[in-house]
Amino acid sequence: MNAEVTLTQERAELLRDSLAGMLQKLFEAGAPDPSDVRSPMQRLMEGPARDEFMTLMKLITFAFVQKLLPYMQGGDPMDPSLLGLAGAKVTVDGETATYHLKPGRLITHWINEKGQYKVKDMGFKVSWWWVLWNWRFVRDMRRKMKERQAALPAPSSGAS
Repeated sequence: MNAEVTLTQERAELLRDSLAGMLQKLFEAGAPDPSDVRSPMQRLMEGPARDEFMTLMKLITFAFVQKLLPYMQGGDPMDPSLLGLAGAKVTVDGETATYHLKPGRLITHWINEKGQYKVKDMGFKVSWWWVLWNWRFVRDMRRKMKERQAALPAPSSGAS
């Protein structure tokens, strides 16, 4: 294994562990208080999972943070055990790390940014067997995602 693949593997495992820890702490803390007027980023930086969040921020690019911001509006946290993230096997092929989760595969694309490997983009491939076995959960989750998506502001076009 070459040095870049080893470094990507280490950083991918650090990302997995930090994300799993953050999700667990946020789930244990429950839904955020609706009267809390702080931004989602500020709530994460000052909340129960602040250490894990700060580790995550070192592992992702600024462009990726901007991509995730609209989805950080809160709501009921999902039980992280459904994903199986804490025990997920991580495989690395070049600059792509794949996390083998219960509902599918989480695929992250890494780049070298100023000497540090960081996540540039992320994708998810669903395990259709898992969907068939958990169709009620999937239906409820899809409904919640549509509600959140409808609540997001429409993206502004570049032309004015």
